[in-house]
Amino acid sequence: MNHGINEEAQTLFEAIEGLLEDGDLEGVTKSLPLFSNKLTRDQIEEIRLALQDKLSAIARGAVPVVALGRQQDHNQAGELLVHFLKRYELEESPEGCFVDAQGDACWYFKVADECAGHSLVNFFNQPENRRKLDTLRFNVGAEVSSLKLWLLGLRDDQVNVLKFGYKSTGQLHLVEPEMFDLNS
Repeated sequence: MNHGINEEAQTLFEAIEGLLEDGDLEGVTKSLPLFSNKLTRDQIEEIRLALQDKLSAIARGAVPVVALGRQQDHNQAGELLVHFLKRYELEESPEGCFVDAQGDACWYFKVADECAGHSLVNFFNQPENRRKLDTLRFNVGAEVSSLKLWLLGLRDDQVNVLKFGYKSTGQLHLVEPEMFDLNS
């Protein structure tokens, strides 16, 4: 069955490649129907991950994230949603080092230093980590706590995040006081 999964991922990759236009891919979202409604959840997950890996080669500076769309009914195969997201970047200011997707509503992070910032940028620009981050909602306490635990776990890899928050305005300087402190 692994051959069938690779075939499905390649077919979807070729379909998305044909839908993409030249130029910047940031902000582009495409929907791809799965071709078989007989796939198990595990098989669909394998296809999703394989497609996400293939898209990294053509992402043109964006972060490709593939998510499973909703199935309308049991007779339909469902769909995969392909998002090309703006990359997280390190921004240094007199208030410290921050990591965010500049100009977009997103989670943002204050880090201890430039080294930790670069490490966090690399971490959240990996498609699977970005997909997980973007599923966390800022107004749900349990999900904020999950993010806090995830960030604290990164300290084992020398990624020292001091604070984090969510900016819906896209403007970092307007929201810094509203950050969650990881040291408290």
